[in-house]
Amino acid sequence: MSRFLPAVVGARAMQKLGTRNEALEKALPDMVARGLQRLYGYQHGDGGWGWWTDDPSTAHMTAYVVYGLATARDAGFEIDRRTLTRGVEWLKQSAATDAFALYARVVAGDDVGPIASANVDTPTAEETAYLVLAGRSDLVSSLPVDPPAKAGPDEIRMTALVIRALAKVDAKDPRIAPLAAWLMSQRRGGSWISTLDTACAVYALTEIAARSPEPEVSVRLNGQQIATKAGRIRIADSRLKPGKNEVEVVKKGGGQAYASAVLGFWSSLEQMPPERGALYVTRRLERGRMQDGERRWELLETGSEVQVGEELRMVVTVRASGDPVEQALVEAPLPAGTEAYEEGADWSTWAAHGELRDDRAAVAASHLDQTEGNFTFRLRATIPGTYHVMPAVGFAMYDPDKRGTSGELLLRVLDR
Repeated sequence: MSRFLPAVVGARAMQKLGTRNEALEKALPDMVARGLQRLYGYQHGDGGWGWWTDDPSTAHMTAYVVYGLATARDAGFEIDRRTLTRGVEWLKQSAATDAFALYARVVAGDDVGPIASANVDTPTAEETAYLVLAGRSDLVSSLPVDPPAKAGPDEIRMTALVIRALAKVDAKDPRIAPLAAWLMSQRRGGSWISTLDTACAVYALTEIAARSPEPEVSVRLNGQQIATKAGRIRIADSRLKPGKNEVEVVKKGGGQAYASAVLGFWSSLEQMPPERGALYVTRRLERGRMQDGERRWELLETGSEVQVGEELRMVVTVRASGDPVEQALVEAPLPAGTEAYEEGADWSTWAAHGELRDDRAAVAASHLDQTEGNFTFRLRATIPGTYHVMPAVGFAMYDPDKRGTSGELLLRVLDR
């Protein structure tokens, strides 16, 4: 869903706003088709979904996929209706009555009957928004008046939902403008914190943009006009001057305009140091040595030399630095001159899922606390050369700011 839903929301936005992007239009059908096949493969035998193919079905994940499939269908994509129907039936049989599950069923076209306040006495702003979107227009007065006091992925998604709920009942509701301004202030260039946040924000902003004229905007850099393309500009470093640079955005007419900027740069550091954040990640590379008929593992310092054919082992350790981190992903890049193999790989009991890819090992965990979790896998040196091995990184999938990295490694592979 992390790739599938944003693709569907992007297609919906272009249709509703009448915008064109030939490259994206060409790529979308394949992106959506691959996402659909993956979702079909992840559906459990009982009709529901979990995080993986072999874990229990949950109401939230099933509602999430049902909502995504129904949104894709409504955006004009062909879906397997039997898969959607089985998902809806799972929600009905599991008696899932939370606000999101009810809303997902409504989007799918299921008759949920009179919608009460779900299974909570005092719905949160997010739950209230889902209930309004599902048909409870009388609850719109309970939605927030002010933007959130803090800025995080949960607040971004909640604000986007509230905007959608307000716009559904009254597109001129005075609460929409300050909420939209706050939502736009949280952008990081052309996106928000995660793909899910971005999809939610784009969906909400599409509802607003479809009802207002497109603004006319011009941009100047240090007093010189810069051409915009599809509302975006890219400034090469050659056009920047040492010290202060001034970017001026001028709105000439039309609806509301918002601006944000992202500065990209290259680091000149030869060896990237560890970064300690919400996650503490370490990585070590070891060489296998046979001693007295047993394999012993010898730690390799950065810059160490190994020979083609030697067996290596990578050990990655991760834990939360403070508060627990939910739905985390840990990725350990492979040295370019090596190949990893499944034999001897150990994702341990703390990991929900692990896999070896061509360029990295990736391990997902539903929950990380301050208890250390380790995973190991074997490699074999195959191609001579000197290789910079990028840091291993751990991050929360829906809040990538909660992250941490190991240091960089340098490995030299010598021919025999």
